[in-house]
Amino acid sequence: MPPARLAAYRDPVYLRNRPIVLARDPMCRLRLAGCTGKSTTVDHVICVARGGSNDLDNLVGACARCNQLRGGAEGRATLKRRAAERRRTQ
Repeated sequence: MPPARLAAYRDPVYLRNRPIVLARDPMCRLRLAGCTGKSTTVDHVICVARGGSNDLDNLVGACARCNQLRGGAEGRATLKRRAAERRRTQ
């Protein structure tokens, strides 16, 4: 994971809110394909790269599988957006 992305997960606000979110959301809130049902990770509703924060209202409990699927989809969307921007500037 790039250092800039890791900084969001080392933020004291995130570290303080993580156990609160896992207690608040014991069941996965994303419910994507292959969901295990139990929240073991915390996911940002609006990712930090797009201006999301580590506040409680932007964090939800998610199972590891759903978190991985959603994060991968966001990464692919970012790559597509950047490629389109490069084509427009050429």
